[in-house]
Amino acid sequence: MEKLNKLSLPATIVIASIIFGGFYYASQVNKSNSIEKQQQIELQAKKDQENVATLEAQQKQEQADLLQKQNADIQASVNKCITDAYVELKTLQGNFDANTNMFCSKNIQYCSQWREGNEKAKAEAFITYQNEWIPQCKLGKRVFLHYEPMQ
Repeated sequence: MEKLNKLSLPATIVIASIIFGGFYYASQVNKSNSIEKQQQIELQAKKDQENVATLEAQQKQEQADLLQKQNADIQASVNKCITDAYVELKTLQGNFDANTNMFCSKNIQYCSQWREGNEKAKAEAFITYQNEWIPQCKLGKRVFLHYEPMQ
């Protein structure tokens, strides 16, 4: 029994050390796993933030591209309207000239008066083109009439 008592104290100390060591090791492993998990969560959060930032940048770029395309389309429409208005002005002025030529071929004595009136009408048409047609084109409205050339 004396031998048993002599061995029981060291055996108890060894067993207690193993148990405490096991608990300490388990807590360190748990702590290490917890730290790794936290780092993974932080990395995932960073990736998510980067993805959100990338998506926001893409959306902004797409919106800018869309706005630029819309502006280009609007400008092209305005330019076409102004070009069409100019063509109509030139057709109208050409019609005035053709009408004058027809009149002058039949009525020579009143030709100079007719030409003066024709030049005045052409100038008024040009003023209408500048002051009405072009500003309305810039507002997106087509207000001028289509004129057929005189034969």
